Amino acid sequence: MRGSSGILVRTLTVSFLLTLSMRLTRACSCQDETPQEKYCNAQFVALVEVLGIVRDEDFRLDYRIRVVEEFKVNDDDRHALYSGIVTTMGSRLSCYLALHTNSTYLIGGHISESIPSAIYCDLHVEWGKLSPEQRSTFNNMRCPAKV
Repeated sequence: MRGSSGILVRTLTVSFLLTLSMRLTRACSCQDETPQEKYCNAQFVALVEVLGIVRDEDFRLDYRIRVVEEFKVNDDDRHALYSGIVTTMGSRLSCYLALHTNSTYLIGGHISESIPSAIYCDLHVEWGKLSPEQRSTFNNMRCPAKV
């Protein structure tokens, strides 16, 4: 009987540690939003090609990008989007956005102090994984007026 409870305690301990480790891996807590809500809540939405990483620090990661197409951006923020940089939280933070060089993504995010930024919770999807129908919806997407 004593051997059984020792095994049970070890099993529970290992299960707890695995669960904790999985939660720490991506502990980012995102609001439950549809792609349209993410689109509408973003300051910018653009199709971008990731050219490389400019800065990779613990708490900040900057990607060099090329804007392929813009879907949503106001005139005041357009110059920031075309600066060629999108920043995200560094890989030591849970909500960082991991993008692959030489891949094309649909990204939505915010612009602060003329710097476009996006995090894991923002709109981001690899363009090649969208069907032609899904791609065309972004050309025609409309957002309800905010009250």
